[in-house]
Order: sequence, then structure tokens, then C-alpha cells
Amino acid sequence: MFKNKPSKIVIISALTILFLGVFLRLHKLGMQSFIADEYLGIKVATGYNKTSEWKHWDFNTNKLTNDEYTRGQVYYWQVAKVFDFMPISEATSRLISVMWGTIAMVTVFIITFLITQNWTIALIALFLSAVSITELMFDRKLRMYSMFAPVYLWFSYGVFRFLEYKNIFKGSPLCLKNKKEKSCFLDSISQKTGLGWGWLTPVILLGFLSLKTHDLTVNIIPTILVYLLIVGVYLWLKQDKNSRHYLGITASFAVLGVLFKLVAPFVENIPVLGYFAKKVVGASSWAGSVFHWTYLEKITLDYSYILLGIVFICIGSYLMVKKYGKIGLWTVLSFLTPLILAIFIWKRNVGDQYIYLTQLFKVIIISCGIYFSVLKMSFAFKKRKRAFNLILVTILFSLINIPFFYSEIGFYQSVKNWKHSNYREVYDYFLKKKSDKAVLIARPLTNYYLKGNNVKLLGYGDSNKMTLARVVEAQAKYDEVWAIFAKNLNITGDARRYMEDKFELRETKYTNKKVKIYVWKRGQMDSVAEQTPK
Repeated sequence: MFKNKPSKIVIISALTILFLGVFLRLHKLGMQSFIADEYLGIKVATGYNKTSEWKHWDFNTNKLTNDEYTRGQVYYWQVAKVFDFMPISEATSRLISVMWGTIAMVTVFIITFLITQNWTIALIALFLSAVSITELMFDRKLRMYSMFAPVYLWFSYGVFRFLEYKNIFKGSPLCLKNKKEKSCFLDSISQKTGLGWGWLTPVILLGFLSLKTHDLTVNIIPTILVYLLIVGVYLWLKQDKNSRHYLGITASFAVLGVLFKLVAPFVENIPVLGYFAKKVVGASSWAGSVFHWTYLEKITLDYSYILLGIVFICIGSYLMVKKYGKIGLWTVLSFLTPLILAIFIWKRNVGDQYIYLTQLFKVIIISCGIYFSVLKMSFAFKKRKRAFNLILVTILFSLINIPFFYSEIGFYQSVKNWKHSNYREVYDYFLKKKSDKAVLIARPLTNYYLKGNNVKLLGYGDSNKMTLARVVEAQAKYDEVWAIFAKNLNITGDARRYMEDKFELRETKYTNKKVKIYVWKRGQMDSVAEQTPK
């Protein structure tokens, strides 16, 4: 696998960087309260841990609900198993993400070397992965994307090796001898077809694991088609007869894709095949015409100087193709294709998670750009090695977003200006201040912080919006009505305006522009009738 073994300095450097990355992922892991879909994750993992059913757990009443969950089970199963020997908390529930974040760092290191055969570039990639704010965001969060990114990277690498045959099985146990030709069976059929059949089993297994982790795995299909088309057209323009191989496979993939979608409704009940059919058809429903330009900002979150990051991404992309040929092109397309689809095609709300599968490819690309840029600059000095090291350290520490780590919105500050809502402290405030005859208007999803308190909850969501009539009805029934929410989503405009006008807005050090606490107590107004807008 490795043409040259790593030296002691490479091993020591890699272990030091890896230790730094693990520390950054573990340090104060439970300090931030759950945010967004983490509430969904803790409810699902707890429900499975307690009942072995994929249903939501209601922390307020300590009961299993009838709400089923079918996504990312392979990830949440691991979280549920952690709860067998550790208490349920923010920190323990995020440990699986830390583990997969560590695997991601190692994966980047190994695959960067497999692509470049250069340990220095691999070390640069490992360092950028270890301190990446984008990766830390997901590796310190209860989300399946921390697992999805490294699995997809290995899957992508395997797909490339399948598409581009290279004899790596000669002399190995996998090399089944052909009695007549006395040659490797896998090698023989691979030479005839031009495909690396020895990679087929790993590709299927990794693809299935990736798809079970997240449906974004379908991005591999357009990546394959774009890669084959570019290589095929390039060879055709050079009048290379091998162009037929690439263009033929491209056409075959396109035809099979159309046929697969046509027959998908008829194979839904067939094991494995039906599963893939549902995923592909489901993904095609996302396609449309959009323009999510903010993704261009998100890919540069890791860098102090956005322009510098973009420059090295561009340089790295060019040099990946120039110096490493097909596998370099594959790496660049694995980064660009999902990103372009997210910007222009996928009809989904904009979110960091939808382009996170491109993050590890970006790290590899930018590491290549940095290495060769520094190497070029070092030739201007007599002591090239010393100059190389000094320039490299200067660029790395100029590039990474160091101010983020000690900023108020970083991961490790004790007093935080929260970017997201802090329901842990807000609900703690509510539980201390509420009366026995109070009702809470809130999303049931966030009831993790109401653990076992059996709070009277007036929930709302997509199917049961919070309307003015429901708010007034609660006032007539209870002595106190509390409303805690971070967004106005699923709260009608008249209900929101009514609470802003008739309820008291409570300000605490944990409320901000994201989260609001509104309180109404009987006696604040003359009567319920007088409060109702005319």
C-alpha cells in the first residue's frame, strides 16, 4: 500500500497533531447545550437504548412516543450503546462523533498519502483537519455527519480504484489463480474490462454503509458521470482510442440510471435492490433550479483570510490534476460536484451539513496547494529546508482561523454569546420560576431539558401550528402561560404579535436574538376577554 514507509519524525508529528485534534474535540464537550437536530438524536438514541425500538423518547414524561425514526440508524445505534455504560448527557452522547472525527483525521492522513505519495502533504492535511472549525462543529455535535464524511471518503476512493484498474492483488490471498494461464483471476478480468474488480466488494460494503448513514451518498453518481465524461472527452480530443472505454461507461451509466428509475416502483420490495431504488428515486425528487450562493461562504469558514483560502483551493485543484492525473481530477471533482449541486440543483434548505461531505476532499486539495506553493517559494533561499519549514508554519498559522477559538462564539468560552439558543439554562430558569398551574408553549422536540418534570406542554409543529386561538385558550385554562421559542417557525403571525404585545418578555443572560421567553400571569390584565384583539 505504501511505496515508502514513514520516518520516525513523520510518525511523531502525526501522533502529536492527532493528539491536538482529539483534545480540541473532547475539551469542554458538554458545555454547549443541544442545538437543532441534536434534540432529535438524543430522543432517538435514548428511545432505542431503553426499548430497542426506533422511536422518540419523551423526556418530559419519561415515556416512549409513537414517533418513528428511520434515518442514520447505524450512527444512532452506536450512541445508544454508549448509554449502556455511561449516563445520558450532552458530553457522552457526543462521544461517538468524537470517535468518528478522529477516524476522519486518520482517513485524511492515509488517503492524502495514497494520492500524493508524500508524507509532508499528508501531515499538512492532518493538521488542517485537526484544527478545522467546520470539522470541529460536527465532531462536537450529536449528528451522523461526523461518521458520514470519512465513510464517504473511503467509499469515493474505492469507487475510483474500481473505475481505474490498477494491479494491487498480485501475490496476495485475494489473487485467485487461473489454472490455464497461471495468473491472477482478478487481474485477468480486470485487464480485459479495464475495471478493478478486486475493489467491487469493498465498494459495495462502503457504499451501503455510507448510504445507511446518509442519503447524500447519491452525490457519488453525478461525480462518476462527470469524471468519466471529462476523461472521455479529453482522450477523444487527443484521438486516444481509450476514450471509447470512458465514453462507453458514461453512456452505460446514464442508460442504467434511466432504466433504474423506470423500474424502481416494481423492485421496491426486493431486498437490497429495493432499498437502493428508493434512495435514488427519493434523491431525484430533490433536483430543481436554485441558487444557494451562501455555500461559497461556508466552504471558507476555516480560514482567517477568505481570499487566501480560495487562492490555495484554486492552486491545489490545478496542481492535483496536473501532478496526480486521474486521481487528482477525481479528488477535485469529489469536492466540486456536490458543492455545485448544492448551490444550483438540490432543493433543500441551506445548511452546513449538506456540503460537509466535501470537507475532507477540500482539506486534501488545499494541502496540496500549500505544499507546492511553499516548495516553490523555498527555492529562492539558500537554506531551502529551513526556509520551507518557516514559510510553511507562517502560512498555516496565517490561514487557520485562530481567533475563532478564543472568541465569544467559539467552543470553549465559559461565558458565551450564544450563536444558537441555549435551552438548557432557559428551561432551568423556567422550571425554577414557574408555578404549579403553568403551561409551556414550546416545541416538543426540545423537551430533553424538562427531564421527568411532567410539565404541562402545549406543543406545536408542522402539523399543529401555534395559533392565536390556542394561545387565548391556554390563558383561559391556566394561571400562567410561558412561551419559549427560538424561531417564529410554525407560530402564526397574529399569535406571535399577540404574545409580543400582551405577554412579558423575560430577559436573562441566556436569552438573545435567537431565543425568547414570554410570560403571562393571570391578573396582569383585567380579563381574558379584554386581551383578545378585536
